[in-house]
Amino acid sequence: MKNFSIMILSLLLSACSSTSDVWKKELQDSSFDAWYPPRSGDGIGTIITFDDKKREIIVKSGASCFKSKPLKYSVGILEKSVNYSADGSVSYQVAEALKSKVDINAMASSNKDKKINLALKSPYRQRYETSDLKQEMASMSRDSECFRALTNKNNLFVFDVLGAEGVSFKVVDNAGASIKFNAALINAGKLDSSIQVKANETDELVVPEPMLVGYKAIRATYFPGLTHDRVEVISLYTSRQATHAPP
Repeated sequence: MKNFSIMILSLLLSACSSTSDVWKKELQDSSFDAWYPPRSGDGIGTIITFDDKKREIIVKSGASCFKSKPLKYSVGILEKSVNYSADGSVSYQVAEALKSKVDINAMASSNKDKKINLALKSPYRQRYETSDLKQEMASMSRDSECFRALTNKNNLFVFDVLGAEGVSFKVVDNAGASIKFNAALINAGKLDSSIQVKANETDELVVPEPMLVGYKAIRATYFPGLTHDRVEVISLYTSRQATHAPP
């Protein structure tokens, strides 16, 4: 009975942990992997691999290997605002990516009776059409650097990303009311001067820091033949084979 109770408790804690990370769940529901940490570069069109500890390594930019260009458009996911929590969640990772402009963690630590609310501004999706990629790979020289990198069994090609044009944040009290930024909040958050000038008598600040938060990748496999060969391309939900993300 004791072991059964422990198992039930573990399942409940696991469920709470997975549902509390709102942005991660949205990414997972759309079959995207979260990028740890979020990034401004090395995104769409990047060829990546993983080392023996499952840490991501950039092989090369594969965008120059294709004539096709990725499409970019607005999306309706990642629009929910979330409360910051220093727990390794996607919102925590996003806040860490802003640290050169504002220290959200320091602000939260200095205001434990309040919450820091984060929102991604203008979320978008950028992706290649996989049918175009397949056609172009099929016509590549088998000896080219691009073809060898793309069909290396250890490599993946990032063909689909989710990003945002910036992040907004505000401080709210226990009743959910926004608090205007004052000297104490500004000092606690170590706001960059470019952000400070916008903080006077406002209750929401925007950091115009473009970042990519999620991605999808494909793996290409080359099957040589005597009379003809072929390239097989499959889309991967890479968290099933890569553990570079924190639990």
